[in-house]
Amino acid sequence: MNKESLSAIQKDISRMRSGSPENLNLQRIKSLVKIFQNKRLADTHQKLLEDESTRAAALFFLERLYGAGDLSRRDQQVERIVPKAESILPSAAVDVLRKVLYTDWLAEKMDTELALKLMELDSFSEDSLSDAEYLEAFRNLDAWEIRQQQIDLIGDVGQSLHRLLRLPLLSTILKMTRGAAQKANLEEFHDFLTEGVRAFKSLRDPQRFFEAIQNRERLLLETVRSSGACSFEALYEEIRR
Repeated sequence: MNKESLSAIQKDISRMRSGSPENLNLQRIKSLVKIFQNKRLADTHQKLLEDESTRAAALFFLERLYGAGDLSRRDQQVERIVPKAESILPSAAVDVLRKVLYTDWLAEKMDTELALKLMELDSFSEDSLSDAEYLEAFRNLDAWEIRQQQIDLIGDVGQSLHRLLRLPLLSTILKMTRGAAQKANLEEFHDFLTEGVRAFKSLRDPQRFFEAIQNRERLLLETVRSSGACSFEALYEEIRR
């Protein structure tokens, strides 16, 4: 994994996310990419969302880690806190934060490159992306190794979270620091941490949860790579054979 400082990683995420006033069209297309991918992930991992034992963690994974909403406020707060994180947080927490930020950075990089490829192909509608449009751009992008790296990181993040959740009094510490986070205008970041701890603590078998996501994503990636199917439903059919 990249050994850049947490601050450098987060600043680059914020830069890619905010874009520039001169390229609003790129940001608009990136928004379409994020909305499409969020729905695709929900469809692909529907069983995890429906299962009561994994629903909270799956929702956090989809809405908070891979959400399509405006993350600028959280990004600003993360930028403020990460310069001190490596000196004040336990090593297990820094490890999780680094992997989560790097996963976020990879996702933002892929979203940007996919949006640029869609602009280059100039074959998409104004308001949404179809399966065929997305898959054409993804295949033309030829970023199989980056996507594989993203999938591998899911397991790394899962293992690191599992170690972090073993820390004694973690939930108590988060409750006690809620007021301080509000006073410091860091409540969005604090809520993100609290919701994550609560969601993943609810898992009976965290390793199995992350492996389920990894295995499904790896199989889908290989099917996209080897098949000419132009819809995800057709890809899922191939996987079920």
